[in-house]
Amino acid sequence: MLTEKRVSAPLPATGVRPTGTDVVCWMGGEFIPLVEAKIGVMTHGFLYGTATFEGVRAYWNEEQGQLYGLKLGEHYRRLTDSGKIMLMEPPLPVDALVDLTVELLRRNGFRQDTYIRPTLYKSTEAIGVRLHKLERDMVIFAVPFGEYIAIDRGIS
Repeated sequence: MLTEKRVSAPLPATGVRPTGTDVVCWMGGEFIPLVEAKIGVMTHGFLYGTATFEGVRAYWNEEQGQLYGLKLGEHYRRLTDSGKIMLMEPPLPVDALVDLTVELLRRNGFRQDTYIRPTLYKSTEAIGVRLHKLERDMVIFAVPFGEYIAIDRGIS
């Protein structure tokens, strides 16, 4: 019934923003501390949504002591295809992005399920709705991230 008050289940503890300088991301073609990764308020991708991203999971296997990225190549092929629609190409080919992501995970040393967010965006700081004649950049970061949704409770 529409008049009933809906009570939502509490969200599970998921991702957090690492605050130490030991967590790195890849931005502007290099690994840098995540806390130093910034974009300007006039960045086209921020102002107009001229960006595309993928949400990638990596799962920790305690028995094997290994973090496994889920279908990295497929995610980067999809990101590349989405970028073409926005007149952007990633700075590296798919295989190199996969290798770079594995290196990012290795450098961060997470021993738990992790969320990876590669984002390709128009990096020019300019006002004006357009896709052409704008620079692009890419950032890839990863953060520890538990359950995305509480699978034992369902979605309410």
